[in-house]
Amino acid sequence: MAISSLDQLIAANAAGQSFKYIWCKQNTTGQAPPIGKWSNTATWGGNPCAMTYNVGPVLSGSFPGSQFIADTSPYLIGTIPHGGNVAPFTKYLTSIEIIAGTVATTVPSWLMLVDLLTYYPGLNLNSSANQVLNSVDLPRYTTGAGVQMFIENVGASGTSASTFSTSAFLYTNSTNSPNYQPGGGLTIPWAINAGGTASNAAQILHSGIVANCAGPFIPLAAGDLGVKSIQQVYITATGTATTGTLIQCKPLVTIPLHQLHFSSGRDFVFHIPTLPVIYDGACLAFLLYTGAALATSGTLHAALDFVWG
Repeated sequence: MAISSLDQLIAANAAGQSFKYIWCKQNTTGQAPPIGKWSNTATWGGNPCAMTYNVGPVLSGSFPGSQFIADTSPYLIGTIPHGGNVAPFTKYLTSIEIIAGTVATTVPSWLMLVDLLTYYPGLNLNSSANQVLNSVDLPRYTTGAGVQMFIENVGASGTSASTFSTSAFLYTNSTNSPNYQPGGGLTIPWAINAGGTASNAAQILHSGIVANCAGPFIPLAAGDLGVKSIQQVYITATGTATTGTLIQCKPLVTIPLHQLHFSSGRDFVFHIPTLPVIYDGACLAFLLYTGAALATSGTLHAALDFVWG
């Protein structure tokens, strides 16, 4: 079943087939993310509570790979509730409203709602050993189309950088292309750094505005549209004495925040693209780009509306 008209949307709301969630997060890492850094707010404190990897209802493969998948609770600890499993109905995100809290440096910023899919905890970012991953299946978006990957810092790290060469991330793309490297996998197009600026927990290590940063996601080979599975991580130059969690996710929507106390919103009924689908078992979280040095006491608030039919 699916909603394809305003009449069906109104009928679904009238039948109680809807859910609203009020989200609030505070930077509880003890460090202000610098300008140009991305963070995973799922591991911040707030509502919902902070997510911890390898804790909560997950289906675990052999270490270090696990899926993000909701159990009958129906949510992985720390991810955004969205109304539970609704099959055979199809669920949609109809709107988001977000405001920044009381600290001026909370803006400008940019939030990206993602569906978390898999994670590989305990990567040693100060080791030159080849770290072979036990690839796990994607629980959603199973072809890998549109799926991205990033490394989240687990603990505080200094300003030294570890370097990932072009053969550092061996992966299989969304078209199951033949492997191009011994041992399997496609490679990233240029060398990137993890670190280079002081980072604390929850920050995405390869983001920032210094040389060889790569934004929220690890760059993919030319022409690739997503990551189906990851085979290995290899660091060619060590420097960041920390551990990281390698995560696959599917970006869903983005919302900029321009001004303190003023709402930034998206109406996905009348705006294009319309009505993003939220799959059963989705593990939703916001990634945050800081256009200013977000204070440790900075807060963000949001209201998310879902409907199914």
